[in-house]
Amino acid sequence: VVEAKAAFQKCIDDYKSDPVLVYAGWNGAAACLEQEGNLREAAAKYEAFAQKYDRSPFAGAALKEAARCYGQAGDREKERAILQMLIDKHKNTPMASEAQARLKTM
Repeated sequence: VVEAKAAFQKCIDDYKSDPVLVYAGWNGAAACLEQEGNLREAAAKYEAFAQKYDRSPFAGAALKEAARCYGQAGDREKERAILQMLIDKHKNTPMASEAQARLKTM
């Protein structure tokens, strides 16, 4: 995992202007944190991407992953807040519909 984290960080550092590669780097880095069992840290990483790159086509996906990780970590309040943020910022998208459905089951 250590080598993977370094590779994903290099991707983030080297490809800041490429929205696909920068998301791949952030997503991979967060996935490494999940693999290590650091769900809150992973969630925060996904959330940070969505805030920093709020105009990215991947921001909604990052929020969805953040909510999932917060939920798995047992932080239902933060999960709800992120799901609501996803709904508010990405209206009329399939991800917003999924977030609404998830909120109804909580």
